[in-house]
Amino acid sequence: DTSTSSTMGSEAHTAVTTQNSSKLDGTIVIAAHSQLKNAAIIDKYIMDPMKAVKAWNYLYSDDLLDTDPARMFEAAMNDETDVNDPNQNVITVLSGAAKSSSFVGFAHVLKSETTRSSQKTEAVASALAATMQKNLWIANQA
Repeated sequence: DTSTSSTMGSEAHTAVTTQNSSKLDGTIVIAAHSQLKNAAIIDKYIMDPMKAVKAWNYLYSDDLLDTDPARMFEAAMNDETDVNDPNQNVITVLSGAAKSSSFVGFAHVLKSETTRSSQKTEAVASALAATMQKNLWIANQA
């Protein structure tokens, strides 16, 4: 799906450009998207009854629902509703469904900088030379 890919790409670009570059040397963005042929994940739908009544009354002002408990019970027990009748007032509810999955991961490469003064470098070189001389003397004695 190109819209999903472009959305993932733009979100990754935003994350990379807003990073604190003083400590990062770079970022590897890993994006994966897969379509699932025979799978559907349906989200549960919890309806707020008062919002449903308000939606109905907004859509069908000539067929208002009464919120009196006795009348609501009477309407719920009425079996005369045919949802396939095109003249019948209905509200169709679409709940969320997913038929794909996505993953975006970031691998950050941190800067590693070390600086040594010339004195420190000379000290390391002297210690290395002394170790080498010691090893050579031991090798000659054997």
